Amino acid sequence: MNRKALAWLYAELPILVRDGVLSPEGAEALRRRYGPLDDPGGGRVLRIVLAAFGALLVGGGILLILAHNWEDLSRPLRAGLAIGLLLAAQGLGLHTFLRRRDQPAWVEVSGAFWLTSVGACIALVSQTYHLESDLESFYRVWMWLVLPVPYLLGSRVAAIGFFALVVARSFEWHGWRSDLPVDLWLSAMLGLPFAWNEVRRRGSEWATALVVLAAAAALAVVGLTVSFEDRWKAMTILFSTALFAALYGIASVPGAPPGPWRGRLRGPAWLALIVTGLVLSFDGSPWSPIEPLPRGADGVGPGSWLTGVAAVAWLAVASLAALRLLRDRLPADGAWACGGLVGASGVTLALAGHDVAAAALVNVWLLAAGSLALRSGLRRGSLGEANRGLFALAALAAVRFFDTDLGFLVRGVGFVVLGLAFLGTNLWLLRRGREGRS
Repeated sequence: MNRKALAWLYAELPILVRDGVLSPEGAEALRRRYGPLDDPGGGRVLRIVLAAFGALLVGGGILLILAHNWEDLSRPLRAGLAIGLLLAAQGLGLHTFLRRRDQPAWVEVSGAFWLTSVGACIALVSQTYHLESDLESFYRVWMWLVLPVPYLLGSRVAAIGFFALVVARSFEWHGWRSDLPVDLWLSAMLGLPFAWNEVRRRGSEWATALVVLAAAAALAVVGLTVSFEDRWKAMTILFSTALFAALYGIASVPGAPPGPWRGRLRGPAWLALIVTGLVLSFDGSPWSPIEPLPRGADGVGPGSWLTGVAAVAWLAVASLAALRLLRDRLPADGAWACGGLVGASGVTLALAGHDVAAAALVNVWLLAAGSLALRSGLRRGSLGEANRGLFALAALAAVRFFDTDLGFLVRGVGFVVLGLAFLGTNLWLLRRGREGRS
């Protein structure tokens, strides 16, 4: 919250208490939550960063001291030091949970210390007693042990670390062909309630946007890893379009909690939709051959079925978001959120043998969504939305130019026209904005 808004809030608190709207305890809780007036949000962020940096320096120094004398220590002493490090982190976390939960610096430093100490303890004990395990097993144990930390402390650093472990484990699993995806999907889904709760409680803070992006990346990596490994092209198309469209719709619907997380999620989701759509706009390799079930040697495993369930769930979310956006007269956003339906329809056409129709449908969708975004940006005077529409149209035109047998002269003229459209639209909108402010 900026300084001006905070000053207004603190001026209103005595009035709200006097009128019985707010209790004195509630007013004091708000003052503790936002801090003193002469210390706006940037000061809290700086304290958190400095505290975390100090904790990393202390932890790094301790590890260096231990590494220097590690070979001279007995096995029980090594194990005791590793477990002692973990107990120290848990003790700090317990102190934060009981006494410091309203202080972000304590919460984030405790969460980071707990997260790293679990990994260090597992690695040190395994090295001390020469326990046979691979990197995937290391990630799995570490991931499950730190899952409760974000919920216990409310630490967003720990949540981001947890989702990073999910992503790392997905890459490590790739190519091993085991039952791991079931475990991966369960862990990724169990982390989602924390991200959504942060959006509802602290959606106005920048750290919440990082948690949301980490959760979205984990979901995308897990689903695409499973479908790629199973060589299930139909599921890859359905899952990617449904997920990206759902994420865009969630960040765009008017009823979603406000905050910077919306823009941070909306931009990458839109870009992923554009890239996926451009790939699917070709009528060759993306759609043929395509089969209803995986082509992997092991057939349909539990991870594949869970990916299918997740794809259907995201398709439902994207469809509901598109319906809400269209009902609220936001046709451009509604068109982008329809990407999941376009992907599902394209898969249906391709399975029926109509590859050209599936590619044509994607081309029509990109053309319509880009045109609606450009039109909406021009009508509302939104430079960003107009540029998004122009970018989508230009990218589609460029792909089609290179996909056809047109001569270089025709292609060159087309690119010149697109460039002039970009320049003209931006100049017109900038002039309109200056006239509106004058």
